[in-house]
Amino acid sequence: MCLQNGGCGNKVSNKERVPWLRRSKTHEEDSEIKADDRCIKTILLYGMKENWQQFCTSTVKSRFKSLVQFPKTFTCPEAQCRVLLKYSDAAIDIKGADIVLFSNTLIWLTDETWKWAHGNRSEGQLWMFISRESPIHSPGLRPPEEFVDSTYHWIASYKFDSEIYLPFGFYEPFTNLNQEKFDLTAFSVNKSKLAVWASDSCKSLQWDRVGFVNSLNDIIRIDKLGACGHRKKAIPWTNDLVLGQLFQPYKFSLSLENSCCDDFITENFWTALKFGSVPIVVGASYLQYSRIAPPNSFIHVDQFETMEELAVYLTFLDENDEKYLEFHKWRNLGSITSYNVDEKYVEPLTLETHCEILQKYMTSIKPTETLDYLGQRWARSCSFCGYKWIQSFGRRPNP
Repeated sequence: MCLQNGGCGNKVSNKERVPWLRRSKTHEEDSEIKADDRCIKTILLYGMKENWQQFCTSTVKSRFKSLVQFPKTFTCPEAQCRVLLKYSDAAIDIKGADIVLFSNTLIWLTDETWKWAHGNRSEGQLWMFISRESPIHSPGLRPPEEFVDSTYHWIASYKFDSEIYLPFGFYEPFTNLNQEKFDLTAFSVNKSKLAVWASDSCKSLQWDRVGFVNSLNDIIRIDKLGACGHRKKAIPWTNDLVLGQLFQPYKFSLSLENSCCDDFITENFWTALKFGSVPIVVGASYLQYSRIAPPNSFIHVDQFETMEELAVYLTFLDENDEKYLEFHKWRNLGSITSYNVDEKYVEPLTLETHCEILQKYMTSIKPTETLDYLGQRWARSCSFCGYKWIQSFGRRPNP
């Protein structure tokens, strides 16, 4: 089921929905853009996330295969400059690159390899990391102790203060509020079930998501779907038709992040909104959700003193359509964009991302100081899950 203004109901082409398909051009198309041929910058992708090669070259994901073909050149129109994008896991290849980009590396980047990398660092070279995961789930990006505060200049991530901001979704108010409104009762009709937890990732290093769901299920009915559910059957997250049918009967969806870190609001949240459910969230703070979410579109656990109080409120909304539909009024005020999981998984490889990096590089004063990886801006941006009773299901992570 695709619902108007939830994302699925808007008819958009792939080029509109996936900006990197339209904003950057490969070397075969460079002649169409009047870029200064003297302006060419080298970005070195130093190491890749495990399984990227296999994922992008598989038969069913073949549309992504060009993303792991290196080296390649392309033009970034907004920067009026060309990029030579290389990939290597050899430290010697770091020399001479303008930008070195670290992804979610894990196994091969040993302490000794880090030393080799720093030994080949060129003067004035910019180092940055890109992560779709929280600090807790991206340990391979952490430099050894001797380099922990002297490695990276920039961050590309979901964090709002990143040099390159890569959100999982976003909300945009309508510019014309006089446009035709639609009947919000569509979001309560035929919703015969209360709440669902749809997840294929059950474990979390920071808190006990399964324990939370089971405890809430002791009070009110929570259906568990996906690999974490009773059938243990994975959910096809890239199939909008199936997802629409899955979420349609439920008034609420548990949107439980695997990490409680600043601004870490993933596709769990945006998918629930897209398909017409009200998200019940655990992850970032209430204020951080409020900053990027549609107005009055979600329920945060920190709004309640106990789990029982949360359960009573959900039961109240279930029995009161007028109050429940207040959580859907934003759909007549704006729309959301929600990227599917495949698009977000390969985002660090796309031309769009590298053009954003280049544009920032070309228009910013080059940083002279490196960031502290273990500081508040990254590793210590993760804290307790919630500020009240929810903490009983977790612990403070070690950075």
